[in-house]
Amino acid sequence: MKIGTNANYNHTINKRSGLTNLADAGLFRPDLNRFDEQGNPTSDPATYGEPRNPAEGASKIRDKTIARAFSGNIYGEYKLLESLKIRTELSIISRTSDQNRFIPNWSGFLYTSDIDGYNLEPDDHLKYVSNSSSINTTFTNTLNYSKTFNNHTINAVAGLSWDRARAVINGQRYAGFPDPYKLTDINSAREQYVKTSTINKNALNSLFSRINYNFKDRYLVTLTGRRDGSIKFGPNNRYGFFPSAAAAWNMHNEFFLENNELISQLKIRASYGITGNDNLAAFSFHPLFTTFNNFSATSIYDGINGIAVTGVPNPSIQWEETQQLDIGLEFGIFNSRLNGEIVYYEKNTSGIILFVPTAGQNGATNYTNNTADVSNKGWELTLGGEIIRNNDFNWNTSFNISTNKNLIESLNGGTLFGNGGYLFEGMSPGVIRGFKVVSIAQTQDEIDALNTSAPGGVYQNALLAPGDYIYKDINGDNLINDEDIVDLGNINPDFFGGWNNSLTYKNIDLTFNFQFANGNKKVFGPIAGNGGLDLARPNQNKERFVLDTWTPSNPDAPYARFGSKTHGTSINGHNDRSTIDASYIRLRSASLSYRIPKNLLKGIGLNSARLTLSGNNIFTITDYPGLDPEGVNQQRAGFLFDRQYDSNRAYPITRNFTIAIDLSF
Repeated sequence: MKIGTNANYNHTINKRSGLTNLADAGLFRPDLNRFDEQGNPTSDPATYGEPRNPAEGASKIRDKTIARAFSGNIYGEYKLLESLKIRTELSIISRTSDQNRFIPNWSGFLYTSDIDGYNLEPDDHLKYVSNSSSINTTFTNTLNYSKTFNNHTINAVAGLSWDRARAVINGQRYAGFPDPYKLTDINSAREQYVKTSTINKNALNSLFSRINYNFKDRYLVTLTGRRDGSIKFGPNNRYGFFPSAAAAWNMHNEFFLENNELISQLKIRASYGITGNDNLAAFSFHPLFTTFNNFSATSIYDGINGIAVTGVPNPSIQWEETQQLDIGLEFGIFNSRLNGEIVYYEKNTSGIILFVPTAGQNGATNYTNNTADVSNKGWELTLGGEIIRNNDFNWNTSFNISTNKNLIESLNGGTLFGNGGYLFEGMSPGVIRGFKVVSIAQTQDEIDALNTSAPGGVYQNALLAPGDYIYKDINGDNLINDEDIVDLGNINPDFFGGWNNSLTYKNIDLTFNFQFANGNKKVFGPIAGNGGLDLARPNQNKERFVLDTWTPSNPDAPYARFGSKTHGTSINGHNDRSTIDASYIRLRSASLSYRIPKNLLKGIGLNSARLTLSGNNIFTITDYPGLDPEGVNQQRAGFLFDRQYDSNRAYPITRNFTIAIDLSF
C-alpha cells in the first residue's frame, strides 16, 4: 500500500496602468508636450471631455488584480499482485480572483454608449469591480498491469475518470466618485450602472485503456482507446469513442544488421488515431435564457423582470473529430554520429465547430455548428549529429524543417463568413484574398477613361479621385467586382524549422538556436484599411508610412493617397500592396558559459563555479516592416480576420539578457 499527497498555493498581485499596447501612446499627437506652459497636462479634443496625454491620462488608470490558486491531490496505490496494482487519485484546483479598476475622467475611457444608455456625465470617474472563483476536480481510477516473460513485455492500463468544473464570475460598474484619489470605494459612488453575473459548468466522464507490447525490443505495438462523454453536447451526441494504434520495427536489432559498422539505428514506425474536441460553450445544444437591463435591450416589461432567450441552440452539435496518420523513419549511422528522422503526416478534421451566420430574426447573429472538414498534410525532416568530437572541442548540431498544406475539404456546399474573413471549399483556411493593384491613378482623365469602358459607367466603386489604387480586371469584363478577387498569400508558411547548435571548447560552452519561416504573409495594418491609411483623423498620429502615400508632388509613392478607400477593408477586400511577406530568420536563444577550472577553486570551499551569459530573441533578419514578423491580432472567437491581420500595435517580442553565476559548495 502506498499513499501520497501534495499541495501548492500561489498568491499573486498584479498592478498595471491603462497603457496596455503601443497604440495607447503611439496614436496620441506627437507635437504636444507632456505639460503645457501653465504646467497642466496636455490634452486632445474628443467626443466627450478632453483626454490627457497618455503619460498623464491612461497611465493614471489604476488596475489591481489579486489572484489566489490552490492545487492539490491525494492518491492511494495498492499492489494486488506482483504485476498488477490499482491506483485512485483525487485532484482539486481552486482559483479566486478580485479585480479593481479605477478610471479617472480625464483618461478618455468613457464611451458614447455609457453616456447615452445610462445616467452618466462626461466628468464621471468610473470603477470596474469583478470577482471570480472556480473549482476543478478530477477523480481518476486506474488498473496497471506490467509483465515480462521470455522475450515478451506487456504494459497495460485501464481506467475511468470524472472531471468537473464550475466557475462564477460577477462584475459591477460604478460612476460618480467625488474625487479620483481618496474616496474611491464603491460606497462613495453616485450609482451602480452595470451588473453582470455568469455561472459556467463543465463535466467530462471518460473510460480509457492502453496496451503496450514489446518483443525483443524489435517489434513494438501500442493500442489505445477512450470513450468520452461531455456535458457540452446533447443526450444523443454526448459520447464519442476515440481509438488509436501504433507500431514500430527496430530493424537495427535484427540479426541481419547486428554489428553493422555503418547503420547503428534504423526504425520504421507508423500510427493512426482519432481524437475528439469539445471546444464550445457548455449547453450550446440547449436553449439558453437570461435577464438583462442595459442601454441596448431589456427583459423588463410592465415593471416586471422576465427572461429572454439568448443565442440559437443546436441540438445536433457533436464531437469534432481528428483522424491522423503518421509514418516515420528514424536512422543513425557511423555509431550514431549522424542521425535523422523523416516523417509524413496526414491530419483530417471533420465537423470543426465554428460560428455560422444566421438570420437576425432568430435572436442572434450566429450559432455554433459542425461546419467544416479540414485536411493537413506535410513532411518533417530532422538531421543532426556530432560534427566534431575530440578531447578539447565538440560540436553537436541538428536541423529540422517542416511543410504543411491545409485545405477546407467541405463546407457542405456553403460559404462561411466570420467577422472579417471568408472560408471557401477547396481553399486554405489561412488564405488572404483581395485585389491586385495595377497602378495608382494619376489624373481624373485616366479614371474617366476606365469608367467610360465599363458596363454601367463605373469601373471600380472606390476609384474616386487621383491617388486611388486601380485594381486589376482579372476576368476582362472592364468591371471590378468579386469576380476579380484572387489569392494574395497565406498566413501559413511554405516551410519552417530551426537549427540548434552546442559547442564545447575546454571549459567554454556555447549554445544557440535559430528559428525560421518562409513564404507566410499577413495584412499589415498601418498601410491597409481598417484604421490604417484609409482613415484621416486629424487628432490621431499615424505611422511613418503616411509619408509614402500619393500626393500630386509625390506621384511615384508606393501607396494610394491618404484616406483612400482603395486601401481596402476586411469587407470589400484587401489588396497586394498591404499584404506583406513575413518570412524571417531569428536567433531565438544563445548562451555562453565558462567553467572555472577546479584548481583555481582550491582553498575557497567551492566544488565548481560557472559564469553564464544568455539571451533570448537576440536579432531577427526580415524584410517585414512591422515590429514583429510573428505578430498578429489576438484571436477572438469567430473572428477569422484576426489570424491574418497585424495592427502593429502590440508590444513586440521581448529581447532579454541574463548573467548568471552557479556555485557548488
